[in-house]
Parts: sequence; C-alpha cells; structure tokens
Amino acid sequence: MPKQSLVATHHLETHTLADLIARVWGENPKRHALVELRDSLGKFGYGQPILIDDTSGRIVEGHGVLAALLLSQEDGEKPPARVQVQDGDWTVTCVHFQLDEGQATPYSLGSSRTLELGGWDDNLLLRVLNELQDKDALGGTGFHPEDIVSLQARVSGELPASFREVPDPQDDPTQPRSGKQITCPHCGEVFTA
Repeated sequence: MPKQSLVATHHLETHTLADLIARVWGENPKRHALVELRDSLGKFGYGQPILIDDTSGRIVEGHGVLAALLLSQEDGEKPPARVQVQDGDWTVTCVHFQLDEGQATPYSLGSSRTLELGGWDDNLLLRVLNELQDKDALGGTGFHPEDIVSLQARVSGELPASFREVPDPQDDPTQPRSGKQITCPHCGEVFTA
C-alpha cells in the first residue's frame, strides 16, 4: 500500500467561478477549443484542476477549463461531475502552489507550449482513435471522425482527395515567389508559396 504523506508544496481550495474570474491572466495569448472542452467536461466531468500561483494570485493553468465552465453555466447546463453548486454558484476545487516573484507568466506560457511541442505518435494515435470510434467512445476527446480520415491519409502517405497540388513557382518563372507560409487544412503540412 502506498504511503501517504502531507504535501507541503501544494494545497487544495474550493473557489466559485465568479471568484476565479478575478484571478484570470487577462493577457493570456493561448486560445482554447471551447466546444471540445465543454464536450469533455460534459462527458468526463471536472478532472484537471485549475492551478493558481499564490505569489501572483493568478491562474497559471486552466483558463480554458474556466471559460468552458462559465459558458456551460451561462447556458443553463447542469454542472459537470465534480463541480459543486453552493448558493447557486458553481464551485470547483483548485490546486494552489507558490512560484517565485515574476514566474507566473513564463510558467503559463511554458506549460502550454511544452504540451504543444510534444506532438503525437501518429500510428499509435490512429490505432487508439479507431478503437474509440469502433466503441462509439470518441466523444469528449476533442477528436472527430474527419480527424481520423486526415490522420489515416498522413500515416499512409496519401493526400486527402480534397487536397490539390499547387505548382511550384520555381517551375514557372512568370510566377513570383511570395515566401508566404500556407498550412494544409487536412494534414497540417506547411508549404511556402
């Protein structure tokens, strides 16, 4: 049996969503997939706690979760699992810890960026997504059937049927090269026009 210990570096506190609004980092450049977050919260409940730095008093992780919860509450939905209602206010448990002065912004950026940089093992992801789709359990994951089609095309080295080949401007000297980066909406491949 694992030994339980008192964690002195982190503590849990319950906050109303209204209280958490005052702790939002107003200059957060990260955007969130709110539709997918709401679906995930609706299916799995509130599982990844919002993280608050006690030095700055600011949320450093969980802005998207908070936004999704606020939208769901505003739309009159029932609270997801593990979200409590107290005097009509939705409340959630948050994790508090203490960063050094001035670390809240780089921590927030680093937390989001390191997740983004991790990427996926496309073959393994495709296998797992196909298994979930076969079990009708894809909902709440943020992945959609069209993502599986695009991933399958990328893994197999085939371009999706909707992708049309753009001639290389180098082959046609009458066409100027703009240097503009274009991303394929199906496979994510980046091309220079």
